[in-house]
Amino acid sequence: MDDSSYKNLFVVLNRNYPEINIDNFLKVSKNEQKNRKLTFVSKKKETNFKPRDYHQFLSNLIVEPKYTFEVMTLFKPILPLILSFLIENSSSLKNENLHDKITFFLIKIIPYYENTIEFILKHFQNKKPLMDRFLKQKSEEKDLELIKSAYILLFFYPTEFSKKFNWSSFYKGLESKNKEIKWYSSRCLSILLKFDNTSNFVNDTNELSKL
Repeated sequence: MDDSSYKNLFVVLNRNYPEINIDNFLKVSKNEQKNRKLTFVSKKKETNFKPRDYHQFLSNLIVEPKYTFEVMTLFKPILPLILSFLIENSSSLKNENLHDKITFFLIKIIPYYENTIEFILKHFQNKKPLMDRFLKQKSEEKDLELIKSAYILLFFYPTEFSKKFNWSSFYKGLESKNKEIKWYSSRCLSILLKFDNTSNFVNDTNELSKL
């Protein structure tokens, strides 16, 4: 993609989300911010950015749930570049919350782009085991996000992930008072124990609403 293509897509993005401004995401100095007010729909003189700057901006933007699917749709031709940039930079992150945001984003897009498996595996290299935190976190909401992610990983890539983590805590999930945690625990274990014969992700998750 050339510079004009990026800018044209950002016009659409900015139209749908007026609050989006590249200066909100790129690391620019305070002096630079004073000297320019850049948006992609501005008629003023724009600062030239390199492709890597766009990738940095988009990698920060795409992990925010509010913008995920819009960015995925508009910038689909360069999605591999965005994912690669995201994974490359996540390896040096010390902020656990931000690292989790990236992890859950990568898992969230699997039902839409199943062929992202190589990116997922690369991201999990040399990382703390994700599932060790299940039922040890301070909030039920975090446990639910974790087990939903576990279910996606096991549903789409059972061979790759069934032996990658310690899944023993999921047996305790069967005793949870939260019906969603209990349901996802059961579904994960059914895949791990090879009791599962479900082949349609959407139909399977729709069963939860019937409980």
